Order: sequence, then structure tokens, then C-alpha cells
Amino acid sequence: MARLRHTLALTSVDRGRVESLIAVVHEALESLHAEDGTLVAEDGRTVRVARLVAGEHLSPGARYRGTGADARQPVEAGGYRWSDGELTILGWDRARETALRHDLGREEQELADGGRTSAARVVTELRLASADRPQRVRLTVAGALTRADGRPRRWRTFTVRGELDLGRWWEAAGGAPGRPPLSIGIRYALLRADLQAVPRPTADGAWRLEVLTMARGRGLARPVVAVPLLATRRLLHRGLGQALERLAEDWRTRVVPELARDPEEFRRRLLAEAAGEPR
Repeated sequence: MARLRHTLALTSVDRGRVESLIAVVHEALESLHAEDGTLVAEDGRTVRVARLVAGEHLSPGARYRGTGADARQPVEAGGYRWSDGELTILGWDRARETALRHDLGREEQELADGGRTSAARVVTELRLASADRPQRVRLTVAGALTRADGRPRRWRTFTVRGELDLGRWWEAAGGAPGRPPLSIGIRYALLRADLQAVPRPTADGAWRLEVLTMARGRGLARPVVAVPLLATRRLLHRGLGQALERLAEDWRTRVVPELARDPEEFRRRLLAEAAGEPR
């Protein structure tokens, strides 16, 4: 088993602002109504990025389909053409839970250079408890290369499961001891990795994120995988560290500015993007 430790400087955000914007997202989506599958805002603008294809808007079982790239466009060498995806509402109750599932797939395709891609499917499930009092977020991503009959290919599957205890996060960010608020588990073929992260306060108001990652083999492959994991530990540590630094930079430059917006401005931008308007 390889144990990898990293420490990141992370821009802090205000709890009240995060909870306010979660409410804004729900309010913006609830303000839409469907007309023959087309989602329409209160001011008459239509949503360009998705259509309602089954059920009632935001009711459990409602399904939405993306309206993205034209599937008839040729696939460039080294490229892949995915479906526009389908979003299903599993639950929409602000007092209890918001739950969504997104299905994305691609069929076996011939590339421009004569090669072929395998069929694949990725299913993502997101659960928030709850919009009124955000306490916990759970994310599951399951993917596989598939056979012609839809069955997953052996050794060609992966799963990612993450859980963020928001209450614990804010406590830890304030200096309170306790279990890590963020945990992520990854399973792929013969390998598994488990990550835990804890935010700590700093003198300048930022967060110091302490990350522990444990990588090991799975099942009977554990002793076989142990040797290469130990031999490549330094490479793994450096590669993971660079990936975490990129995530921290994206958080600082992309996420934090959005969280800093006035709630009404955030709502306007959200609806404008849904309507396909340029920024």
C-alpha cells in the first residue's frame, strides 16, 4: 500500500454565501415551466441546453435530454462522440433531498483514421441533503467500456464514490478536531484508492487542505500490485500533487469568483447560460 500526503493552500469561501447560492440554483430551476418539452423562463426566454422528454418538470421520474453537438458530425482522429446525455430527477424536496442521475453513453464508432472506439457508458448520481439546510453531498460515478449487448467488459470498469459532510467541513475549517469531512473512494480494475481531506484555518484567512491518499491492489491482486506501487511511490506523489494543485487553481479562478457574485446576479447568469446566451 502507498500512503501519500499533500498539503494545499485553498481559497476560503463563506458558508452563508454557499448556502445562499444553493438556494438560488433551486429557485432558478423551479421558476421554469415546460411547454411541449421546451423549458421556458418567467421572462419568456427558452432553455437551449436541454428539453423535458418525460414526466413533469422537477418531479421524481422527470427526464431531460441534452441538446448539444450534432451527432452526425464526423469524429476526428483520436476523438470520441458521446450522446447528449439524459438527466433524471430522483428526488426534489428542498427540506429533505435533491437527487439527480445523469446517463452518458457512446456507441462503438469508426474514427477518421480507420480505428474504432469501444462502446461506453458513464452514470453519475448526485444527492444533496438538503437545499434548505445543506448538510451532506454524495456523488457516485460508475463507468464501463461495454460489449455489443450492453454488458461491461471485464477489467474495463471504474467507480468513484465521494461524500462531503458540509457541517463537518465548516467545523474543521474553523479549527475543530474530528473525522475528515471529505472522503473519496476510487475502484478501477486491480486498483483501489481512498482519499480523505480536512480543511484547517490559517492566519491569512485561507484554508490549509490536508489530503491523505491510500492506494493498494484489490482482492487477490493486492500482493502483486504492492511492489509496483512502492516502486513508483515518488512518481505517484508528484503526479497526484500536480493534479491537486491544478484543482486548487481551478477552484480559485473559476469557482470562487462565481460564489462571490451577488445572488440575483448569479441567478441572471444561470438563466442566461441556460438560454444559450454568450457571457
